[in-house]
Amino acid sequence: MKPEIDELINGIYSAAEDPSGWRLVLRRLNETVRATASAIVFEDLNCHTASVAEMVGFENPDWVGRYQHYYAARNPWMQAATRNELFNSGAVVTSQQVLPDTELLKTEYYNDFLRRLDLHNLTGAMLLQEPGALSHLSILRPRRMGEFGPREVRILTTITPHLRRAFRMHQKMAHAAWERDAIGEILDRVPVGVVLVGSGGKVLRVNRSASVILSSRDGLSLKRDSFVAVSSAETEALRRAVAVARGDSGATRSGGALTISRISERRPFSILVSPLISEVANFGVESPAAVLFITDPERHVEAGDLWRRLFGFTPAETALAARLADGTDLADAADELHITVGTARVHLKRLFDKTETHRQAELLRTLLLSGAVAGR
Repeated sequence: MKPEIDELINGIYSAAEDPSGWRLVLRRLNETVRATASAIVFEDLNCHTASVAEMVGFENPDWVGRYQHYYAARNPWMQAATRNELFNSGAVVTSQQVLPDTELLKTEYYNDFLRRLDLHNLTGAMLLQEPGALSHLSILRPRRMGEFGPREVRILTTITPHLRRAFRMHQKMAHAAWERDAIGEILDRVPVGVVLVGSGGKVLRVNRSASVILSSRDGLSLKRDSFVAVSSAETEALRRAVAVARGDSGATRSGGALTISRISERRPFSILVSPLISEVANFGVESPAAVLFITDPERHVEAGDLWRRLFGFTPAETALAARLADGTDLADAADELHITVGTARVHLKRLFDKTETHRQAELLRTLLLSGAVAGR
């Protein structure tokens, strides 16, 4: 039996890294304890609904949907185990410990759900518990195969600590993955170029705006993870700023700002370099150590339609707001729009009123964070 248990435990930790492995774990578990169906389930105790994370042995997915949306609220085992705090310790339980068969047979859950699936006996364990919710492993088999006995309970008791640990690992990694993806999506919607540089100097991430700037090769590009500018002096200044932000050679880490000339002779790129300090051990994985924010003053914010809907800007106010958001000062914006500075100030006052701001910095922050640039 020990080789089977060891194989199960190895599979459990493999599944923590690769979610597709949970199905194999459940299949092996079914074989080991002579079960015909098993599932890892999230129960929302407040809404009385459930979500099945993985299952084996339920051939008709319609029945799973019925459990999630209807029978989860009518599961007498869950009600009794929760009421009697049998799941709180994470102990392994059997259906007969939770609820006598004489009571189970009277329930809608048994007669309209379990019996139609040819299931009767259960053993299970609580994996994680949070306020108003819990995750559990349920293992089932038909009535003719008998109750789960000491052997099956002993096996499940042995592997449950590993299941709980692996399940927590899986949840943390899943949370980190969706957080990483969400942050990446947000970065790609930001109108400013963002480049993350690792502690070893490797470029770890380039957002969409930075990719456009670097691929244009209009004065700034990447070559083997090193920034290259038009002039050797600007290249050296930029690389030195990044090295200082990274703390290269033990230097005191600090940020810096500089401009990079453009081949097209348009207004230069503005670059802000800032250190990123992490207290987390990297275990050989290069972590972000510096971030570059690259601004293209020639890039126009195309957010007029949304700003008009959100704030009720007129076409003239929208035109001024777009130029201010691009970094153009009021006098130059007035010149570009062929209006006087006085007229521009009147438009600016109306922009303040409509956005409930009082200073130009507040106005720009409201415009840029309004979600207008996110649709690009």
